[in-house]
Amino acid sequence: MSDFIFALFLVCCACGGIIAALALSAYVYGYVLSVLWGWFIVPAFALPSISISTAIGMTIIFSFLQGPTPDDDKSQSNDELIEKTINAFVRPLVALTFGWVITLVR
Repeated sequence: MSDFIFALFLVCCACGGIIAALALSAYVYGYVLSVLWGWFIVPAFALPSISISTAIGMTIIFSFLQGPTPDDDKSQSNDELIEKTINAFVRPLVALTFGWVITLVR
């Protein structure tokens, strides 16, 4: 019985870690989108700034409209899963860095 409880504990920890990583990734994307929106969209089109929660919602809508990618259908190795997880945090930070550099130039 204790092996079952330990296995259940590991599964719960793994699920909790996945949910935490997804939530953190959504927050990072939302933060980056709201900052980039404030830097470029607000001055260019005289639109109001957006909150992080609005930006998270917009990110969810954009990914929903984009649809599944061809990689979503095949099973992935651990290395591919780690690479996708790292990219989920690196891509928005790279976009934020490039946006910041552009604001320095204009």
